[in-house]
Amino acid sequence: MSRRVIAGLTVIAVAVIAVRAWRSWWPDDKRQIQNRLYAFADDFNESTTDGLGTVARAARLATYFTEDVVVELGQGSPPIHGRETLIGMASRLQLRTAAFTLELLDVNVDLRPPAEAEVRLTAAFRRLGGAGSEGSIEAQEMSLRMIKGNGEWRISHVATVEPFR
Repeated sequence: MSRRVIAGLTVIAVAVIAVRAWRSWWPDDKRQIQNRLYAFADDFNESTTDGLGTVARAARLATYFTEDVVVELGQGSPPIHGRETLIGMASRLQLRTAAFTLELLDVNVDLRPPAEAEVRLTAAFRRLGGAGSEGSIEAQEMSLRMIKGNGEWRISHVATVEPFR
């Protein structure tokens, strides 16, 4: 093989390695959104019962939402407006939510310019079974709007998706 062919193959190999390394170190927005939502589920599932732990958990959960977030849980429930209200409710419900784990399934991300995304997913809430009993699963399809600000994706709107009847 000539030196030119070897040099050309070397350049191509280095380029392929560089692109793969770049993609793993700087994931694309879709992957960042999915990772952010999975991290939210992990933080949601972390339980604590002491006062300071509850406050720290609430502060951590707040980082996933914009200040003006709106959560619409469907017919019969008024919308929840604002991060402080949402996190306050989550703090007060900590003991009740500790009986459940949240699992996010089928996370589909549709990016919208310049820094917005529409996300559809299924939120599966698993009730932890007691000794000798099986838990139960409640699943709800959700639609989220996320906005990127200061390098972080945050949830600005949540709505339940009503099933077909």
